[in-house]
Amino acid sequence: MSRYGQYDPANSENSSTFFVYQEIPVTSAKLNTWNGNLAAAFELLHQVFSTLLSQGKSAVMTLSDASPLQVVPTEPPGMTVQVLPGWAILGNSLAGINETHLLPAGGAISAPTTNPRIDLMVLSPTGELDILAGTESVIPVPPDPPLGVISLARIHLRPGVTQILSTDDGTQAYLQDVRPQLLLGEAHRHAPDPTPTEIPDGARRQFSTTHVFREGSLEIFLNGILQEKDLDYVVSADRRSYVFQTAPLAHYRLQHRYVIEQEIT
Repeated sequence: MSRYGQYDPANSENSSTFFVYQEIPVTSAKLNTWNGNLAAAFELLHQVFSTLLSQGKSAVMTLSDASPLQVVPTEPPGMTVQVLPGWAILGNSLAGINETHLLPAGGAISAPTTNPRIDLMVLSPTGELDILAGTESVIPVPPDPPLGVISLARIHLRPGVTQILSTDDGTQAYLQDVRPQLLLGEAHRHAPDPTPTEIPDGARRQFSTTHVFREGSLEIFLNGILQEKDLDYVVSADRRSYVFQTAPLAHYRLQHRYVIEQEIT
């Protein structure tokens, strides 16, 4: 059995050799071995951290607010954007920025000439921010992000725009937040919405939740009776809603509870 965190000369994975007192110079072989062991130890810590907090999924880490790595307009608005400080888990690595970054650095995002375009702001596992340009089209789609990066925001651009705003005013460009967010301490973050916004009417079968719920955490009660998944209802693929097999009657009382996996702001 491997012992991590404690040197074990009998363990082939702990191939370090002890330094000799007042050994000068230290051999490069010893230094390289220690450097390799330290790198392996930090890689293990990242893997454990990722597994415990996000089950190995890429996500932006948030606490009491949703600002980490949020893409926002500049003030006053122009054809540049800002990325706020924050950190994210990307597979088995951590990446982020310690201060607000202005992008594109030293330039501006060009407006499309004929048809709309959707650009994509991404963060790489090495902590590099990049804007991936989309393709002009009557019905534009965002570019596919490279493997391993995390998407932060889509930038919806119209021909001839001069400003990028936080919301769509129908004229200028605007931002769409697409960060997958990890709420630290999410095991205790139960949903604040005890009922769906939709009301049973005898015809409606689909009802929504405010946030993305963790798989397996959703519980639905009809007139106080716990419903059975796949028998009484099915869960949507995006985990933002559920569909009853039979529409609840208008006078029925519908409640739900779940653990938040991704907060929707």
